[in-house]
Amino acid sequence: MTERVVVTGLGIASVCGFDKESFWNGLLTGNSSITDVFRDGFDKPYKFGMLDHDKKNDFINANLTAAESEKMLPCAALSAAVAVAAVRDAGLESLGSGTDRFEAGVSIGTTNGELAEFEKRMDENREIDHSEIIKYYSHLDIAVHTAKAVGAGGSVSLHADACSSSNIAVVHAYELIRHGRAKRMIAGGADVFAPMLICGFSAMRSLSDTFPTPFDINRKGIVLSEGASMLVLESLSSALARNAHIYGEILGFGISNDACHMASMDITGMGIAAALENAIKNSCVDKSKVDYYCAHGTGTPVNDSCESKALCSVFGDRAANIPVSSVKGVLGHALGAAAGFGVIASLLAMEHNILPPTAHLVEQDSSIPLRVLKRPEASAANIIMNNSSAFGGANCCVVLGRWGGNVI
Repeated sequence: MTERVVVTGLGIASVCGFDKESFWNGLLTGNSSITDVFRDGFDKPYKFGMLDHDKKNDFINANLTAAESEKMLPCAALSAAVAVAAVRDAGLESLGSGTDRFEAGVSIGTTNGELAEFEKRMDENREIDHSEIIKYYSHLDIAVHTAKAVGAGGSVSLHADACSSSNIAVVHAYELIRHGRAKRMIAGGADVFAPMLICGFSAMRSLSDTFPTPFDINRKGIVLSEGASMLVLESLSSALARNAHIYGEILGFGISNDACHMASMDITGMGIAAALENAIKNSCVDKSKVDYYCAHGTGTPVNDSCESKALCSVFGDRAANIPVSSVKGVLGHALGAAAGFGVIASLLAMEHNILPPTAHLVEQDSSIPLRVLKRPEASAANIIMNNSSAFGGANCCVVLGRWGGNVI
């Protein structure tokens, strides 16, 4: 017997704000803290979605004690604070207590982990050996500290699947609950600013010098950002027993790999299409019933084109009628947290009966025959697909359903 899995709590640290109200308002209005950043060694200022420094510190202090946060490096502290906020949003004091904590776990995704700390120590001592720096920290600490902060004594895992990390983290948590190996899980992702990010993506010529414009004819590339997205996943039986608010249900997922190139996508879009097809099959949904597609939509010419080809391959003529948008137009690309933001945006879209637009989209690329939303659209969407793609060809699609009280 398998369990149904629902979402009962949301935690957010984004360039739109640190709560679901600010986050949702930012998605609808296009307002965020994407700005120009410049550091020693940069050849010019670059657009980046930087969290408000003071608000971030206040947020961490509100959710973690000083004794807790002082033991954590930046990414771990942000992850743990946002996870605690998600637990509180779920109406819980902790994810688990007593022996119950062994049925609660953590599944966290990240792209760069504590890269910022690596850079900091290199700047402090340019002669230090890289192997010595690595001794100072472990990326797994992000998940471990998060587990301690929320009282989880069950499965603890860290997923490093680049930009698909938080979708895959959600999938892992979903599978544990579905098969009775956990009652509740924190799932999501986190990444923080590190100058090396700018250097790496700049070397690949994939950064935009203006605001992100997914699906636009004049799109120039990615605008990176930082943030954390966390969800409380819970068995339906547990959520109903405590009369929890249910944002929506995880219906299933699909995973594939382009098996093409470490950094470039399969330009046919067939890898993404395979993930979408797998997601539809795994979720037991009729593809004609999909009401909204939350796109990976990075704003690079190749990504947006590949994703469009995949949708057309999977949905045929109907692809032109399915509402599509990318929240990266306002949030930027938060890497390990990005797909989690897509899940949260999708759940809030069902909560508010409004589909979020693609911010900064002016003129849609005519070679992309999709119905990309330029403005918010009223819709009682029941089934939503949230897609992610990543370096290494990692594609992951999570299918979400509106909770309507059906317990059969």
